[in-house]
Amino acid sequence: MMINPRTNFDLAIVGSGPGGYVAAIRASKMGLKTALIEENEIGGICLNWGCIPSKALLKNADVINLFKRAEEFGVTYSDLDYNFSKGLARSRQVVQRLVRGINFLLKKNDVTVLKGRAQIKDTKTIEINMADNTTTISANKIIIATGASHKNISGIEPDGDTIITSREALESPVVPASILILGGGATGVEFSYIYSTYGSDVTIAETRDHILPNEDQEISILLESSLQKIGVNIVTSSKVLSISRTETHLIVQLETTDGVQTVKVEKLLIAAGIVGNTSNIGLENVGLIPKDTFIEVDPRMQTIVDGIYAIGDVTGLLPLAHVASAQAIIAIDDILGNPTDPLDYIYIPKATYSNPQVASFGHSERTAKESGLSVNIGRFPFRANGKALAIGESEGLIKVLFNPINGSIVGAHMLGSDVTELLATISMTNKLDGNFEDLSEMTYAHPTLSEIIKESAMEALGKSIHI
Repeated sequence: MMINPRTNFDLAIVGSGPGGYVAAIRASKMGLKTALIEENEIGGICLNWGCIPSKALLKNADVINLFKRAEEFGVTYSDLDYNFSKGLARSRQVVQRLVRGINFLLKKNDVTVLKGRAQIKDTKTIEINMADNTTTISANKIIIATGASHKNISGIEPDGDTIITSREALESPVVPASILILGGGATGVEFSYIYSTYGSDVTIAETRDHILPNEDQEISILLESSLQKIGVNIVTSSKVLSISRTETHLIVQLETTDGVQTVKVEKLLIAAGIVGNTSNIGLENVGLIPKDTFIEVDPRMQTIVDGIYAIGDVTGLLPLAHVASAQAIIAIDDILGNPTDPLDYIYIPKATYSNPQVASFGHSERTAKESGLSVNIGRFPFRANGKALAIGESEGLIKVLFNPINGSIVGAHMLGSDVTELLATISMTNKLDGNFEDLSEMTYAHPTLSEIIKESAMEALGKSIHI
């Protein structure tokens, strides 16, 4: 898009991920003349190379696993054939459709989209290096929404071939015969499920005691057992000692509590965290110094520099797409002079799309104890729920933590089919200042998985019917 030099905007946003594009649309709807600057694909990493394509591949894996269980449902077939490259192509089609949708929304809301790399020159000026020219714009306010990139492990450099990141994993149409995944967080767990389903020999190496180390430990242990049942090898409390190469494989030595373990694999996937995208965007020109690659902000998403905000993964607060979008609304409302309530990051919902899925919000047993909180706990297993048995999804648990004095919801932790959708019921109850009695007294449709929520709350009261 050609624009006149020194075109002035009310707001310029650097980065078009789920923080940036939401901020742009919100700002424009509220009457701000808005520019959105993006060097790569509209929608950012989440839409193009993260959340969305990975979920499409996970659905492919779910379909395959359902076919593998077909005899349980009285269905037989002569042969099962699945093609990863076709599944990958489907994931790209989903991405392209959503990108078109966001571009439509940006155009509909009169957001000026500028394709190029942004350099912040001062608190009201941004230079944009575009494909065919360089232009400069001015803006009364600036939002930095540049996101984050994978975090390298010392001595292990991705080469895009045998040592890869999630980006290459979502591009390659070939499933490796064997793969070591460094990192047992959500990304590592999800890829372990995908690759294992498609026939890979998968090992997860996690530095901490359990995979999904930020989840409630009981849930993490249950998921470990589930993944091990489908053949995933899990090595916890480990670190890489060395990597050597043969013509066809990587030989990785892992230091573990049981001694040195050697893993021979075709590929190694790094899924060990993120670093903020704060290099070479001109932060030094306005006196912004990142802390451990991230930009520090206050609860209104303002940086220490007046008029400059930061949202999303680049803040390092909680690197989730829905957090970035929520922060976008907070930032825009603050710019408009109508500040809204800040986020309580403890109570942000989190989801991992393994099979079974994991979902949570609030305190775990461990963090509640560390925070000096006394809790009562209600648990209810999927195996005691009629709908779960009817659909063949009896593996799982819903666990809810309550304040024993006032009944407030302290945390919720789930493992099972579609728990990423079920979590919203408890999250909304908490948002509306409801308590565990509200959860237990609600009437839920029968038969539904949501009845497990009611039973878990009733179990905390000693009133559960079905267990």
